[in-house]
Amino acid sequence: MGDEDDRKALERRIKKFDRKLQQLRSGKPKRREVERFAIWLGRERLTGTQARGEPTYQSKVFSHLRVITIPYHSADLKKGTAMKILDQLEGMDIAAYRNLLETGESKDVDEDA
Repeated sequence: MGDEDDRKALERRIKKFDRKLQQLRSGKPKRREVERFAIWLGRERLTGTQARGEPTYQSKVFSHLRVITIPYHSADLKKGTAMKILDQLEGMDIAAYRNLLETGESKDVDEDA
């Protein structure tokens, strides 16, 4: 029964991710909103010698996913930049959660999305 509860919880979590993603895409998200979404997906900002100039975020949940960068030039991102970052988060992180739900594994995810 525990596995079924975990599966349902993961399904609910993915639905929440999808709703938030659509909400962000329907407007012009600020840098801070995109950053919060990345953190909610399980990413953390790399600091010190791990970071390379722009703020870089590594997944704590899926260590095999590549890092993403969320530029920190101002509070606002260009809409195209924000959409590309959201595309990356959907193609890597949300896809990894979906794969985990379907197969129980998180390794067969398209990291180039």
